[in-house]
Amino acid sequence: MVNRYSIQKRLGYLVQALFFCSLLFSNTLLAEDISPISDLDAGNILALSQNGSHSRIEVLQQGEHNDIYIEQNADLSGIEIMQQGDRLHSEIEQHGDSLQLTINQLGTGHRMSAVQSGFENEAQLYQEGTDNLMELIQDGTYNQAQLTQQGMDNLLVLMQSGSGNQAFISQDGYGNQADVSQDGYNNQVDIHQNGTGHRVVIQQSGNGQTATVWQSN
Repeated sequence: MVNRYSIQKRLGYLVQALFFCSLLFSNTLLAEDISPISDLDAGNILALSQNGSHSRIEVLQQGEHNDIYIEQNADLSGIEIMQQGDRLHSEIEQHGDSLQLTINQLGTGHRMSAVQSGFENEAQLYQEGTDNLMELIQDGTYNQAQLTQQGMDNLLVLMQSGSGNQAFISQDGYGNQADVSQDGYNNQVDIHQNGTGHRVVIQQSGNGQTATVWQSN
């Protein structure tokens, strides 16, 4: 894990150095709208650890008091993250080969945790609104996740392992909860929560299973 406390102390000196030095290696880091002076004045933090070959990190960070912590130890992999708002938090780990992770956080007070490992896994994560919490743990091969939160105080947790599993989960409203785990091969989950106070828990193990849930009020 990234040691955030030591990195914060040295961030004012290292952010600019990380950006330019990264261009000398096989990996690339592209930071847009990041200035060591203006972003520290706004209380934003970007801390990166990047190892491997031919991987990339692209960051857009706008607003105040946002933080991003990334540990990438992967080959032929990519991370794209955009934060637009205030008090947004993301912690990301990526270990493996040919992994793709896209994160968009819009609004205030969201928290995101994503750990991606294995081979050829892909995830798109989206948060909009206020104080939503999302956690992804993705392992195995050829798994896919598309997770969306809109509204306030929603909770979404997904754990994927195995191969060829798919999860499509959306929350739109207030205080909804979804807790999903997939283990096995070629399983699929499709969940839509609209409204207030819904809860769903799904555990899939085995092969070729399908679960579809619609909750609204």
